[in-house]
Amino acid sequence: MDEAALEKRVTDYVRQRLLALRKHSNAHIDDLCVLLGVKNKQYYKYEDGTSKVPFHRLLILANHFGVAVDQFIPPFGDDDAPTRGVAEAGPGFALHPKDLSPLTMSDDLTAAFLSIPDPIVRQSLLGLAQSIADSKGS
Repeated sequence: MDEAALEKRVTDYVRQRLLALRKHSNAHIDDLCVLLGVKNKQYYKYEDGTSKVPFHRLLILANHFGVAVDQFIPPFGDDDAPTRGVAEAGPGFALHPKDLSPLTMSDDLTAAFLSIPDPIVRQSLLGLAQSIADSKGS
């Protein structure tokens, strides 16, 4: 499966799962927008597949709906495997334990963020983080 086909398949699957989970739980789009820190228009783009949901938002959604994040990953068979893989990363490619520390910090930060019960507080923190990121870029 080429990269474009794989990307389309994943986006379509995420879209379908997001719609199904929202309907099954009777969640209101406005509440999900606050939870994710997005406007309604952006959320609709996630559900209609015209925009990809960033991974950090999939983590938030999985936590909100009480499912594992892998519920947003389509099942794959042997014929569906991507045509590019780790072997193409280049000679000497290896993952060392020292490379994992930023991932662990990110996981800890995500878990701490998701443990905040108040969606307004989460929204405020996301706004603050965005402001800091924007100021660093100027």
